[in-house]
Amino acid sequence: MAVSRSATLIVSVDVEFPDVTWGAAFDDLERAARDLLESFHRHSIVATWGLTDVAHPLGDEIVRQSSHELAIHANASLVGSHLPRSAFVEQMHRRLSQARLAGQVPTTLNLASGCRVGYLDLLPRFGITALRSAPPHVQTRSLWQQLASVGRGPQAELRPHMARWGVWQFPTELTVPGTGLSAGRRAIDRAIREQNTMQLSIDLRSLAPERRTSHAVLTGLLRHAAERRAAGQLQILTIDQSVAQVTKHHQSRPSRSILSRAA
Repeated sequence: MAVSRSATLIVSVDVEFPDVTWGAAFDDLERAARDLLESFHRHSIVATWGLTDVAHPLGDEIVRQSSHELAIHANASLVGSHLPRSAFVEQMHRRLSQARLAGQVPTTLNLASGCRVGYLDLLPRFGITALRSAPPHVQTRSLWQQLASVGRGPQAELRPHMARWGVWQFPTELTVPGTGLSAGRRAIDRAIREQNTMQLSIDLRSLAPERRTSHAVLTGLLRHAAERRAAGQLQILTIDQSVAQVTKHHQSRPSRSILSRAA
């Protein structure tokens, strides 16, 4: 089952905290998060923020700014293929308990690059309704391969769809760092022409030490998306907002029974 065909941009942010929550690397990450929040605010854009620790005070700061969504950033320590089922259950219980103590109820998992969920059937038990698929390994591809691949994957793979166990899956089409400005703009405009939903993923930890290029690309993409939205061509949603919208759409569709068609 695919989502309704409307031009929608979903922005997700991966925030993987360093093992040591102090020092230069941690300060850079927090600074990058606040800079990105300011950029989102400037363009009136909401995003799904995946944090390895949703209970971190940065989470409160994010949702206080606007109606952003807080999600769980799922790296190898949570969904690694080496983890047994019992370890996954224990880790999910621990992270969700911490989040709820902080007043947060995440319903989305943002998968880190190279990760997948081996126990999809368990997600509804934890209230998880959506899965942001792992971004591709852009670092291992040449620049030409990256430019050629943007927006050219099979459409069925790029659209959000209902996976097994009633969990919505949101593939990543654009990544920053990794996507060029011209290619990103074309991908957004293609989604508008085809009335599709597309997803832009931002790796904050990789973005933080970058100097000009990736920051300029991101600024240009956000500005382009905001202009298209102002023209009435695009909506920008968080993942939970998108799930709520498509669920409402499917529930409101009139049922057509065999008897009514026969009549």
